[in-house]
Amino acid sequence: HRIIGLRKTNFNSFPFATYSAVRDIFSDDKNFAFMDVSSEVTDLTIVKNGAIIEAVSFPVGKNTLVRDVMEALGVPAEIAVSYLKMHSEKVAGGNLRGAIDMVINGTEKKWENAFSTALTELSHGLSGISKIFVTIDSDVAPIFEKFIKKLKLNNRSSLSIGLNPIFINEDKLHHFVSTDSTANTDAFLALET
Repeated sequence: HRIIGLRKTNFNSFPFATYSAVRDIFSDDKNFAFMDVSSEVTDLTIVKNGAIIEAVSFPVGKNTLVRDVMEALGVPAEIAVSYLKMHSEKVAGGNLRGAIDMVINGTEKKWENAFSTALTELSHGLSGISKIFVTIDSDVAPIFEKFIKKLKLNNRSSLSIGLNPIFINEDKLHHFVSTDSTANTDAFLALET
């Protein structure tokens, strides 16, 4: 009998769809990570030598930020989402911008702590990874982009070129997916087709 030592087995479909798309679109990249910041969780998948080797999730996503805005500003979800969009588009003014900045800073700490904890579950961290691809809703992408770029990683997790996320969005996918000229390309749906 042979024994194969696995740390943990996860079954997820979205990481495979994202992996297939990233592999096909960026075919020169063999060592990379991709991150999906969804509503409730963030999934991080590591690809080395062209194969998925590990995946980890942590329970902080877009809705964490929305709930934090709701709680801090005493507004319903729809208003919180609107405020975050205004902030991302740099049209939130004065006191509102300052209040949202404070909330974002708190959420960033939660996200960074959860990310750091998740990295401890990976056997090799992010060593040897040359790029990180990210899928996220466009209305909060600028906020999470700052979170990702500001991460401070220890030596075990260090990247060879730093964390400069490449967002898999409409701009990256429009050459690969045909849609009606009046429709926006939904990155999540495009990745799964």
